[in-house]
Amino acid sequence: MAAVIGSVLGQAICRDAFHGPALGRVYSVTGSVLALFPALGPLFGGLIAEIFGWRNIFVFLTMFALMIAILVSIKLPETHPHASRKKISIRNIAKQLILDRKVLGFGLIVAGCNGILFSYFAEGSFYLIKGLSLSPSHYGLSFTVIAVATMIGGIVSKRLQNKHSSKEIMGYGLLIIAFATTIFSCVATINHNLFALPSHVMISITILSQMGCAF
Repeated sequence: MAAVIGSVLGQAICRDAFHGPALGRVYSVTGSVLALFPALGPLFGGLIAEIFGWRNIFVFLTMFALMIAILVSIKLPETHPHASRKKISIRNIAKQLILDRKVLGFGLIVAGCNGILFSYFAEGSFYLIKGLSLSPSHYGLSFTVIAVATMIGGIVSKRLQNKHSSKEIMGYGLLIIAFATTIFSCVATINHNLFALPSHVMISITILSQMGCAF
């Protein structure tokens, strides 16, 4: 569970090293790069499982984690300025976070958006492969187009940083997510409660909706 600190720590490092519009552009670039891994993960995981057996996936993950830890310890300098360091009370910080409506609001937004994205990783295979008879290989390819959508979204976000505030860009993103999820929810409701739509239609709507959310 401690591995999840990587996402938050990476953002903290960016905030230490960049400020203002430059920070938004860096977030956009890193988001685009990170989009590659959901596409590459199933590919490499499948190859490892096929050649070495699925249990060895954990061996490869352990080796990869150790390699990253060594590289970070050698190559990554401390980004937090020494002058900005001060003793803090974890209890007081936690209290401030809990009572800050803005923090809670942004936290809910992040949780909701991540929930949408990761629900596809967790449940998409059951819905598309078992429910809609999509082949496992085509399901794996869906991660590629979703990754491409994420990368394009990152590029667009980076360009928008020149003329729009981060708050405006976030608003645009939330509108796109709301539109994509609404379309999927309406079509899925019709399919399951009124009349069955062809499988290829539901597959297309599902993947396109997820691409919209990723974008």
